[in-house]
Amino acid sequence: MSTTVSSSGGFPELDKYELQEEIGHGGMATVYRARDLRLDREVAVKIIHKHLRENPEVRRRFVSEAKAVAKLRHPGIVDVYDVSDEADPERYLVVELIRGQSLRQWLQGHERLPAEIGAILVGILCDAVEHAHQAGVIHRDIKPENVLLEPPPPDSRAGDEEPEDSGEAVVDRRATSDPRASSERGRRVRIKLTDFGIAKVLDAQGVTSTGQILGSPAHMAP
Repeated sequence: MSTTVSSSGGFPELDKYELQEEIGHGGMATVYRARDLRLDREVAVKIIHKHLRENPEVRRRFVSEAKAVAKLRHPGIVDVYDVSDEADPERYLVVELIRGQSLRQWLQGHERLPAEIGAILVGILCDAVEHAHQAGVIHRDIKPENVLLEPPPPDSRAGDEEPEDSGEAVVDRRATSDPRASSERGRRVRIKLTDFGIAKVLDAQGVTSTGQILGSPAHMAP
């Protein structure tokens, strides 16, 4: 029999994970920073909202999509570690914890993105999407909010090395809003695409029908 561990802050209680802090909230799920009690590591836990988990079709698709995405292994895609069991009271997804911000948040603090940096970002994301498509997984909602940027550790330097095909980009940190970064160049930033399959799961609510579209219109192909 598993033992339920109480989470701090009045958060939901899970058997295998201790929720420590809410770090995100969207139309489908609330995201928490959590500790994996078995492996003693930090992870991100996405718990879908109550009105969604009570929908049988959403529950079914949630698990099937999680299993499909968990098979993806690419440096430009957030890793999926675990998914809730059928008997669990909550429906949740456990993924790699990215310590950074979304591309949307980054862009809001900068007037423009240098063309060469934009090209590197797009190249990494296209490679990640191609990998997913080869595995039969379609994202369906690619937008800046679903692209995560994780800065390197403070003592990490890339020097004059060229970025490899590894989901990392060498960026000029002088373009950031932090004046302390003015003398730091060539720092590697990890770029990760997240929330695969979310649009498909949301579609299980029956809010769309033949001829209608699903996704974020501002970021969809014509």
